[in-house]
Amino acid sequence: MDISARTCVVALVVAVSLSAGAANAASKNWMTVTKDAGARLQACKVATTDGPWKVKLRVNATNATTWVRGSAQVMKGSRTVGAPWKTARISAGDVSRVGSVRMPRGSAYTLDVELESDASASGALIGASGIRHC
Repeated sequence: MDISARTCVVALVVAVSLSAGAANAASKNWMTVTKDAGARLQACKVATTDGPWKVKLRVNATNATTWVRGSAQVMKGSRTVGAPWKTARISAGDVSRVGSVRMPRGSAYTLDVELESDASASGALIGASGIRHC
């Protein structure tokens, strides 16, 4: 392979890598659902083919003053529906991995989120209509 062919291959690989990374980073339209100790529990939703919403969640602790931990569960009245989402401790300055919960459609269902630190906690209840699309 001559130098010009190598240059074209390298340029193509770099272009594909950059566009894939930018598309992935831009694909999330995170909204802050609750805050505690400078950290934010963030969510966005994606439609699924089988009915319920897929609500994506993360803890953004880039401005946190201490460690935080996040959790979320879907509620129908006072009953938990489906599997909850929880993080381990997230250090100040870090962002958690993205997790998700499945939220059935309809006004009877709410997302119950909580963000806690060693000294405080905050929470919120939000319906699917109040969560941005990713």
